[in-house]
Amino acid sequence: MSQPRRWVDEVKDELRDLGGEGWLSEICRQIRKRNCMNFASNPRWEPAVRNALEKHSSDSEAFAHRGDYFRSVNGIGSGRWGLR
Repeated sequence: MSQPRRWVDEVKDELRDLGGEGWLSEICRQIRKRNCMNFASNPRWEPAVRNALEKHSSDSEAFAHRGDYFRSVNGIGSGRWGLR
């Protein structure tokens, strides 16, 4: 079964709920708590969250040049992300 929505959209919503920025661990905890995603089909879903953040942040080397939604608050590698 596929995910009910894109990870990037879930991450954007969670960062809004966290006041615009948060640690990767907080973002993941909120996503799990909200329970909108299909965790059964992907028990190791946390890397998908990190991937969504990195692919949608021009601060990251993994930036996919489509939707620059996130910023690294304390520098890449710190684990703290925010909405642009």
